[in-house]
Amino acid sequence: MEKFKPERKSATVEVVGGNISDQERIINHQEFNFLNQVRLKNEREKTTEELELIREINERLREFINQYGGQYIEVSADNMHFFTWEDIDTETKSEFLSKRPDFTGFEGKFSPDDQSIYIIHEEKTHKLKFASTLVHELIHFMAFNSLSILKKEDKKLTIGDRRLGFAVKKTKGRAYYFNDINEALTVELELEFKKRYFDKISLTAKLEKERQRLVKEFKSDLNVLDNEKSAIDDSTWIEKISDGRYRYMVNVYNEEVNKLRDLIRDIFENNPDEFNSLGEVFNLFTKAYFTGRLLPIAKLIEKTYGKGSFRELGENTKSKDEESLL
Repeated sequence: MEKFKPERKSATVEVVGGNISDQERIINHQEFNFLNQVRLKNEREKTTEELELIREINERLREFINQYGGQYIEVSADNMHFFTWEDIDTETKSEFLSKRPDFTGFEGKFSPDDQSIYIIHEEKTHKLKFASTLVHELIHFMAFNSLSILKKEDKKLTIGDRRLGFAVKKTKGRAYYFNDINEALTVELELEFKKRYFDKISLTAKLEKERQRLVKEFKSDLNVLDNEKSAIDDSTWIEKISDGRYRYMVNVYNEEVNKLRDLIRDIFENNPDEFNSLGEVFNLFTKAYFTGRLLPIAKLIEKTYGKGSFRELGENTKSKDEESLL
């Protein structure tokens, strides 16, 4: 199978199927979308503070992505579309809620088709939560993103997603295999980025310091139940409201992250002669996430758990449909 793999010019780094000329057409089309963003209905203006946040995150993301073997590309503010829930018209809200009935007032999404990041939030959304979501979606953007040419009729090409980071989509069906692992890896990378850089970024430095202080205060508060305290970790957004109570939001992918950590620990313990640390196992997963090379992980899983276990892992961690990818 021929593959056209140019220098990264958009979120899309690879196209398979068709011939080299077809693949090049798709890569160029994706680059055009990346460079030619349009302002959308209900999209709000970015604040000066947000533009500076985007600049500072991009400044540090290059080093971060390159360290994990990824291909960095600077994503401009034009590729990021922000919407305040209160300002969206009623018709659009109703249409959105019909597709996302579980919407809780905040959502981020990376769209490889549009080469865009979307964030919908309520007016009161905390700035640290906003910044964290932006980092999460940018890491999705930098992951290995691949398309397939599904059909060619005359000069018309029909394409579909093939790979989004660690997630794999078959040509038939809407589910993405390994989706839970893909999201868990994105969260882990987001947490590592925040740990390294949020105390150095102007908007987040004071907010992150205050968040850490509140987490410690929350965990030592005698009026807080033990099961609530155990739910708080490094990814938790938290604030203290006027009546002295706490308001917090745990990461939506906490369960997936914990399962990935258990898997990595189990692989490490079952391969004592192959790895010196949990981090070495984790880096194998992130290398696949950023380069698209799943074979080393597949071999390791099959060696550890037996023939067919990698396929089974994909089945057990697949998404319900394409809307699960955020």
